[in-house]
Amino acid sequence: MAAFLAVATLVGCGADRETRTKEFVASGDRFAADAKPREALIEYRNAVQLDPMFGEARVKLAETFEKTGDGPNALREYIRAADLLPNDIALQLKTGSYLITAHRADDALARADAVIKLEAGNVEAHVLRGNALGGLNNFEKAFEEMEEALRLDPTRGATYTQVGLVESARGRQAEAEAAFKRAVELAPTWIGGRLALANFYWASGRQSEAAQALQAALEQAPANETANHAMAIFSLATGRVREAEKYLRQLADVTKSHAAQFSLADYYIATRRPQEAIAILTPLATSPGSEPEARRYLARAYASVGQPEKAHALVDQMLLEKPSDAQTTLLKGQLLLSEDRREDALATVKAAVSADPSSAAAQFTLGRVYAARGDVAGAETAFREVLKISPSAAAAQTELSLLQLSSGSTLAALNNAEAAVKNQPDRLDTRLALVRSLLAARHFDRAQLELQPLLASHPEVAAVQVQKAVLAASRTDVVAARTTFEKALALEPASLEALGGLLALAMNAKDFSAARARVSQHLEKGPVTPGLLLLAARTYGSTGDIGAAEKALRRAIEMDATLLPAYAMLGQIYLDQGKLEVARQEFDNLAQRQSNPVGALTMAGMIFQAQGNSQQAKLRYERAVALDSRSAVAANNLAFLYSESGEKLEEAVRLARNATELLPDSPEVLDTLGWAYYRSGLIEVAVAPLVRSIEKDPKNGESRYHLGLVYAKVGDPVRSRESLLQALALASDAPWVPEARRALAALGQDRPR
Repeated sequence: MAAFLAVATLVGCGADRETRTKEFVASGDRFAADAKPREALIEYRNAVQLDPMFGEARVKLAETFEKTGDGPNALREYIRAADLLPNDIALQLKTGSYLITAHRADDALARADAVIKLEAGNVEAHVLRGNALGGLNNFEKAFEEMEEALRLDPTRGATYTQVGLVESARGRQAEAEAAFKRAVELAPTWIGGRLALANFYWASGRQSEAAQALQAALEQAPANETANHAMAIFSLATGRVREAEKYLRQLADVTKSHAAQFSLADYYIATRRPQEAIAILTPLATSPGSEPEARRYLARAYASVGQPEKAHALVDQMLLEKPSDAQTTLLKGQLLLSEDRREDALATVKAAVSADPSSAAAQFTLGRVYAARGDVAGAETAFREVLKISPSAAAAQTELSLLQLSSGSTLAALNNAEAAVKNQPDRLDTRLALVRSLLAARHFDRAQLELQPLLASHPEVAAVQVQKAVLAASRTDVVAARTTFEKALALEPASLEALGGLLALAMNAKDFSAARARVSQHLEKGPVTPGLLLLAARTYGSTGDIGAAEKALRRAIEMDATLLPAYAMLGQIYLDQGKLEVARQEFDNLAQRQSNPVGALTMAGMIFQAQGNSQQAKLRYERAVALDSRSAVAANNLAFLYSESGEKLEEAVRLARNATELLPDSPEVLDTLGWAYYRSGLIEVAVAPLVRSIEKDPKNGESRYHLGLVYAKVGDPVRSRESLLQALALASDAPWVPEARRALAALGQDRPR
């Protein structure tokens, strides 16, 4: 009897769970019908929590995620639903399409094959299979699948669109265009076909034809969401900024979605109409139960209108409610960075990265903070993290290109700029980065080809004019360069790039007074920024006014204690003046602020070494090598100090070998390797690197002294005497001279002839 009651209870619980699950689904359906996707999500989630095997509920959950623009969660739920409902052909195809978008072509191929097993003649399945094969770079097989789809239904316009995509990937542009046009002919009312044709023209650089195709799509369906969105993006990308507003407005009016309203608000902020953005965002952000994204957008709008206190108030309130929210923490860091509060920004953005290490936006902002501080190594590391998360992130590739350009890595800069343009060809900053790197690589003809369309579409952008001026200067057309730099400066008076170009022209002409006068004029007119002071310091230093350069650098550091290049320049000035202790302090200050201070530590170590403080020099070099095992100078110097003191001799040899691998032709490094071998008792192998060192620098007395000691140890007194005599002839007052004389005395000759 007890067992029967237990079974009955379980059956009753199961029935109750099924009833409650259906109630949650029905409630979700009502919210969905009332255009309340957020509320529907809650109900559908409740349903699948009660019954994880309820495939229909997971389909509805996936569709709702899709409506809210949450692609990753939509994909996850579509996969789960498709696994639970393997015979639902439409669901398998939808899931396959999502997998293609997520670059999971192999999984999409499996879905297509499953459908073909169920229904061999399914056209969409063959199209999906073709797309998946294309995603796997198997274009010939992809084309065969598309041909099969056309054989099954030669009147289906959508199939021709997919054929066009495959043909384009195969590099057969004429065939691709014909396929896209055929798709439009077969399905003239299908907006997807017209948009695919427009995208083909756009990608081919045929902007006027792309505009016509987009306009034809809008004439066919003026309220179509996708068409308006595409036309808005096209207008913005091609410099038709004013035209974009009507399409963004139409998108917001038609969809009523928050995402569309956010896009319109972004447009108003970008076009310096923040009050209109605030008018859109305020009701979204202040209504009961408003979503965090609306409040974050409003905070950005307040910041752009010059009301940082309101922006911070919103953000701080959100962090009070949810302290660990990564997106809000990141926004806080972005606000601080925009206010040049770089120390605070660094700490806050690091917290955002810790909260969500997989956030490309957080890593990107961290890179921007490091770049603003002049911390090139930190910035490069952060931007590379972005590319690990999102390999086609053009913004990170662009930033990397600019950093590499500033450090002289021209080829790497060009490679990253080209990759960025390939991934996002319509970004102005990306195309400018390509032009900059081409100019640095002296590919002037190609730079001009890349620059011409930018001059046509963005003639009033100062940065575009600056590159035109740089190109003119590169071709020794100084008059045109100066005129164009002046035009850029008139368009953007605070452009340090344009000012720097004009200063470079003056310095090249040795018109130092003109360069100083222009810098002074900008400092008097203002605004005085740390960047302007850095440029002024470089100019003063180049004209020999070290006092003015030092004063400008000190002022820059007072304005921004995180400005790392200022410390480096100040340290170099003191080093050049022989003020070793003051210089050492500056490099130590720099090392405390950098994320990867190998250079600063090495400089401080070298100064300590010059001062005779080997212990402190070793500490700096050891830190540098611990941070970067490929820091050749620090490794070489540390190996030499270990060898001199007779400590850690195995480590000295290892460090010297590493340095030699990195700098195989450096006479100093070869000398250190030979000396480390000698001090470690590896006498025979010490000869070769010391001989090579002397071949490369015959006047280096110390290397000859070391070689003389080595020859003495291997039992070659003739060569030992010869090397020691040559060493003493080259340097009679070096620290090693007494030991050289003692070695000669031991050989029976105590002084050079």
